[in-house]
This record gives sequence, C-alpha cells and structure tokens, in this order.
Amino acid sequence: MRKKKVFKRHFTVAEANALIPELQKLMLKLQAQLMRAREEYGEEAHKVFTLSLSNGHKETSEPSSLLEQIHKTVDELHNYGVVLKDLEMGLVDFPHMREGQEVFLCWRLGEERISFYHELDKGFSERRSLFEDE
Repeated sequence: MRKKKVFKRHFTVAEANALIPELQKLMLKLQAQLMRAREEYGEEAHKVFTLSLSNGHKETSEPSSLLEQIHKTVDELHNYGVVLKDLEMGLVDFPHMREGQEVFLCWRLGEERISFYHELDKGFSERRSLFEDE
C-alpha cells in the first residue's frame, strides 16, 4: 500500500540546488538574529526564539522588533517550501520524491550542493548519499 503524500510540493535536486544561494543568505541572517536574541534575552533566547517560530510572540504585551524580524525571516524561508530543521547547524530539508517514496533532500549551511537525503522520519545523522547507487 502506498503512503499518502505529506507535502504538496516536491523539489527536484536541480530546483533545490538553485535555491542554495538564497537559503544561505537567509540562514546566515537567522543565525545573526539568534545571536542578537541571545544578547538581548540571555539564557531565555532559545525560549524566545521558539515562541517566535510558533507565533507565540504575538501574545506578548510588548512585541520586540527583533522577534518580528526573526518571524519575518522564518516566513521568507518557509515561503520557498522548505523545512527548517536546525538553525544552529544550518539544516534545511526539501520535500522530494525518490523512487516513488517521499523523502527529504538534506542540506547543511556551507554545503555547495544537495548531496544527501533521508526518510521523513529520520534526521541528519541518518542521511544517505544521493549518489551511492550510481
């Protein structure tokens, strides 16, 4: 029995590779924003950042312009149809169809191209080479 597709959009490797320059800019911007959040909020930065990602910042009595910037940058990233997996490591996944199975193409900030994938329920540590079967 075939599994129902989770994602509406699936990237080809070429489409994902074409996005890397823009994603690099956004990830570096987000990492800088997180560093500023750590300076502004200290040990609470992770909690504040997590709230920002989940729209929780809208519930605060005094919205922070930094939180608004973070939220806007995350929205920019998500508008491409990618999944932010780990900001500190710079991990982004792209929904992809491989041999009839829905998987994630896996990219890490600093990598020049997409070379890895993993199953939807797996993560970075279990990624596999796209080229191992060639």
